Amino acid sequence: MLATRGFATWPSPRIQRAGLSTAAGMTLSRTALPGHYDVVRFRRLGCVPLILALAVAGSPLAATAPADTGDRFGWPLSPRPAVIRQFDNPQQRWNRGHRGVDLAGGPDQAVVAAGPGVVVFAGVLAGRPLVSIEHHGGLRTTYEPVTPVIRPGQRVDEGAVIGLLQRGHPGCAMTACLHWGALRGPASSAHYLNPLGLLAAIPLRLKPL
Repeated sequence: MLATRGFATWPSPRIQRAGLSTAAGMTLSRTALPGHYDVVRFRRLGCVPLILALAVAGSPLAATAPADTGDRFGWPLSPRPAVIRQFDNPQQRWNRGHRGVDLAGGPDQAVVAAGPGVVVFAGVLAGRPLVSIEHHGGLRTTYEPVTPVIRPGQRVDEGAVIGLLQRGHPGCAMTACLHWGALRGPASSAHYLNPLGLLAAIPLRLKPL
């Protein structure tokens, strides 16, 4: 059984003062957060993609998330971030790779939903704070390390604030990096996708080496 851990107090007083709607079943729209929040610090442990797929796909919400129509996707950070590390999906599932992209950000920067959908996970997985959203057609996007300001079961619009970016992503040469992932299919055969492919007709800005 996977051990997950949420927050002792929800929502925090600062989030309440920000006026965010946090009740399950409600839709969060594009919004802004004040400059500072109470941030829970987490242990600096590595990402385990297979555990993530099992946890998210095993959630009842993952199977019942309603489909959205006319989905459009955008960057999960604003302003448009530099791509620090590209997607590298290994030929064999058990081989090492990079099942997502790393985007340059700053500590406590607001992270937004890349597209409309339903939150299927918001908490701590394998020692790291993580948010996962299910979109139309069984597509799921993941965001880490991100302290959530939403809860499982909530519907979110593209651009809705879902959490705050934290330091400590392994292999990140910047102050903070967002690891953004995309996958489709059941846990036993989840297919990882390059999330940059969701950004049709949007030019990429790569970070110089």
